[in-house]
Amino acid sequence: MLIRMRKIAVFSLYVINLLALVCFYNNYINFKVVTILTTLSVLLTLVELYKKKLGFALAYLSYLFLTNFGVYITNVFIENPLIEYHGDLSWYSKNFDLVFIIANIAILTFSIFSILISNLYKVKYNTKLNIENSGNSTFYYAGIILIVLFTLQFLYYISSGKININTYKDYVSSIQEIKYYTLGVSMFSIGIAFSFANCSLKNLKYLIIILSLPVILFLITGNRGEVFYPMLSAVGVLIVRNFKIKKWMYILMLVTFFLLIPLIKLTRNLSTSNLQELNINWFSSLVEIGYTLRPLGFTVDWIQNGEDMAFGESYIAPIQRMVANIIPGMEKIDYMVEGYGFRYRLPGMGYSVVAEGYYNWGLIGVILVMIIISLVCFKLSNVNSFTALSFGTAILSVLINNIRNAFSFVPQYIIIVAILTICLLLIHTFRRKLKKGT
Repeated sequence: MLIRMRKIAVFSLYVINLLALVCFYNNYINFKVVTILTTLSVLLTLVELYKKKLGFALAYLSYLFLTNFGVYITNVFIENPLIEYHGDLSWYSKNFDLVFIIANIAILTFSIFSILISNLYKVKYNTKLNIENSGNSTFYYAGIILIVLFTLQFLYYISSGKININTYKDYVSSIQEIKYYTLGVSMFSIGIAFSFANCSLKNLKYLIIILSLPVILFLITGNRGEVFYPMLSAVGVLIVRNFKIKKWMYILMLVTFFLLIPLIKLTRNLSTSNLQELNINWFSSLVEIGYTLRPLGFTVDWIQNGEDMAFGESYIAPIQRMVANIIPGMEKIDYMVEGYGFRYRLPGMGYSVVAEGYYNWGLIGVILVMIIISLVCFKLSNVNSFTALSFGTAILSVLINNIRNAFSFVPQYIIIVAILTICLLLIHTFRRKLKKGT
């Protein structure tokens, strides 16, 4: 009875939220009312997803919400949420109503469909995947090896001077010249996915100790993305495996979000002699992570000014570029001359999964992309083997990364994960045969 009442309450809030959004569109209510309702909807959704052990959807929604709503939450309390930023900030005010509606639709679509799917399709929780049990040892140790190898690679780059850690700007400039740095980061992310998907509760502390050095190195250099993308996927798979989050962990997450993130933001562009200039505002982390809204603001402006939508071309382009490497004579799509060459049009901004959906099919594209991702998150977490869970956790990491980037890197990453998964599965099968033979 209690569960049924909770479900009714959640869906009732969704309906109220959507009605409020319609009222905002017709100028009947202020955006602040909708912002509060959307925040409540997301919080209730996260609680439901946690209770259902749908950690992948929970991790994705958490990041999707913060990256697309952080600025709006701040704007509820202060008049100018972008007070810490300079330059052209017209992207926020120029098409405020439309951008706000798109961000809301994206978040609510993912929330509603995640809960809807979990109620329509029975969650088949396999008790053998429980965190108390050890998973596939081949994937677990392979994950640790990948983490250690990247840590050694990172230390070498720093000690040899190939990576300059004086300021974050120096760091970013130096890694552009290192050929295999990006591949190393990808392997690090996959390593985290594989190890957490197969680690037992007993060995979890050892895994955290191994991870502490590369995490500290990343944070010292001012790099947060390479830490938080894979760690969010780790949190997601732990919830899928019935890991219970303790109260002190919530406190740690709040301290990290409201203190550590803004501290990194402030210090990554300062030399050690300027540390006395630090001044952390309570909203710094919300606006910093919510600044991902910026590409959506620019994208809406492009379309409003008459630019044609891509109608799926930005999703086909990376696949075409890979095929062009195999088929002789096929010309690669040049991102520098195409409208969906987002990294060239918006240098240094990354991009946005919501913005790309809108650039391709407008609001329908945003809804479609969110439905597909909610289905993928459900399918990847609702599995019966540690091998499938390992693969799913690695894919979750790239989906979370895609929230703040264009789709162009996704197909290549999925292929790398698939190849590694197949190779490790073959190795694991071979090891089992050898063990039986002895």
